[in-house]
Amino acid sequence: MKLYRYVKLNEINHTLFSHGYENEGLNLIKNGLMAPSYRYLDLVHTSSFDTLANNFPKENEMTKYFFLSLQDTIDWAYKCYRRDLDTFNTLYEYAILEVDIKEELIKFFIGCGYYDNKIKTEARIPYNLLFNSLNQEENKMFTKALEIYNLSYQRFIFPWNKIIRQFIKENKSQNKDIYQKGANKLYPYLCFPINTSYQILYPNHDYNWLNKINEYSKEKLNNEEMKLVLIKNGYNFESRKN
Repeated sequence: MKLYRYVKLNEINHTLFSHGYENEGLNLIKNGLMAPSYRYLDLVHTSSFDTLANNFPKENEMTKYFFLSLQDTIDWAYKCYRRDLDTFNTLYEYAILEVDIKEELIKFFIGCGYYDNKIKTEARIPYNLLFNSLNQEENKMFTKALEIYNLSYQRFIFPWNKIIRQFIKENKSQNKDIYQKGANKLYPYLCFPINTSYQILYPNHDYNWLNKINEYSKEKLNNEEMKLVLIKNGYNFESRKN
């Protein structure tokens, strides 16, 4: 099943107005890495106690959300683009990731999200399942780091620093080029290479591409038809494989 997620990045100046929002996008585009979402930069995931705008059960582990529709992805990315313009964050670039995960693995993780009073079908994929589907290699460092992080959902681990210090002492991060602005010390261990084939729509340095194709996303087209529309208008999904 094809799943879609939009990311944004700031390639021009990573430090200007940067709070880590673009870590995920930079790691994807520059390093071919899947990285935790912005809301997981903090060690203790405080939003696990909040009511999120969807019909999923309360979250109890790190996850990542994907749209099932390319149109929905473009629509939401465009709204975020407009909000960035309104707040003068004009340095951001935008990309859309497409991954393919077996339907039988994710059919129990599909639900509805509420986006500006619109209902969109989405999948909330456990981060561990995402790793097993897209990396497909045993990585004990990743498994242990995610286990430590996920424990913060059930209880507060004390002392955090001692546990993490011991983990880092025993496990040296292999990739020192990871973008990790504002992230906790476990963050580098929670990034992993996408070893399966994937596709990405990334019109290099075209800051206004979402504005140009937004009208097309309102048409009722399936994902492949929407891709043809993008290709016709000069935008294409690039296939990548680690």
